[in-house]
Amino acid sequence: MDELRAWEWNPASYNVADAFALLLNTEYAPLDQRLRTVLKRLQKVPAYYAAAAAERAQSTREHTRLAIEQNHGALDVFGSDLEKQIAGSGLSAQERKLFAQAQRRSTRGIKNTSMLEALTNSCAKRAGALVPIGAQLYDEKFAFANPRRARGSALRQRAG
Repeated sequence: MDELRAWEWNPASYNVADAFALLLNTEYAPLDQRLRTVLKRLQKVPAYYAAAAAERAQSTREHTRLAIEQNHGALDVFGSDLEKQIAGSGLSAQERKLFAQAQRRSTRGIKNTSMLEALTNSCAKRAGALVPIGAQLYDEKFAFANPRRARGSALRQRAG
């Protein structure tokens, strides 16, 4: 983590959809309890994306496109399926009202986040580095991930 610092160059790592889908779709607790947990976290989504935008420095075009697609896909997690779960729950009228507000803010936060806007703009303006971590760190990462094939990475072989 200290060397790769993926949070700076891989915007695809900033996505709330999986965590929320896991809470909503895993029956680890009664639905009402799970929804209350989701509500607490949902209220923090706009701040999460604001922090993510501040952390991201530069990314590859491929990582940028992936992040854009994933974050637009995250909107589905907060859509009709969640609304059906809320409708079928025992949440109070006040909790439902808070949920609706949090859903709107989170959806707006995902759509209008400065990170997503910056990603879209940077993707259109530049190609980005093929390997943003550099050849030496790439070789180390490749060797760690593929110990049997690490006799010389494809990047080193291309560089000649």
